[in-house]
Amino acid sequence: MNPLFRIKSTMFVKMLDVVLQMLGPDLAPVADTLQELGAKHLDYGVSPGDYDIVGDALFFTLEKHLGDKWNSKMEKSWRSVYSF
Repeated sequence: MNPLFRIKSTMFVKMLDVVLQMLGPDLAPVADTLQELGAKHLDYGVSPGDYDIVGDALFFTLEKHLGDKWNSKMEKSWRSVYSF
């Protein structure tokens, strides 16, 4: 596996964990954090289509690893969080 891919995928999972931990009645902190992160990624040259590719990979991975536990309600919830 490409070492850079391992680093980036680890960073993605850590950030996803941070966002999930921040979810609650007050979404302002989550929005602020994601806006800052999005601005950084624009500077890195990330395009909107790149987010679709990563999201598809995330949902595919969740579905494969969760098996029968993965259902339409769970998918809808994850897509809602990812598209926030």
